[in-house]
Amino acid sequence: MGSNDYISNYLDDTLIAKIIRKRISPDQFAQLLIDRLSNQLKRLYDLGGLTDSSNPCCIAWFNGTSGCVPFSIPCTSPNEHFFWDGYHLTQTMYSTLASRCINDSTVCMPFTLNQLVQM
Repeated sequence: MGSNDYISNYLDDTLIAKIIRKRISPDQFAQLLIDRLSNQLKRLYDLGGLTDSSNPCCIAWFNGTSGCVPFSIPCTSPNEHFFWDGYHLTQTMYSTLASRCINDSTVCMPFTLNQLVQM
């Protein structure tokens, strides 16, 4: 979930985006994305291993909400972090998400990767 989800699914000029805009306000849609991301992160946290969902692995600009400060030393335990910097997940998170996308339709919607292959 990120700015692309908001731009592509709410501000886009497609029929689906127009229907969404008629039904919910921009604030409601933003909250929906936040809630969905929070639920997905909680499920991943519950799987174990990833323990830091708040702090990026590197020292990042703007209180951790941007890219890494050049030449800064990253954390020693990236496998415990959800985020590498303010924009990117860690390799562990990407791997976990990719693995879950194979069969779990709550992570990759509306189809799992297995369902897409069978189409």
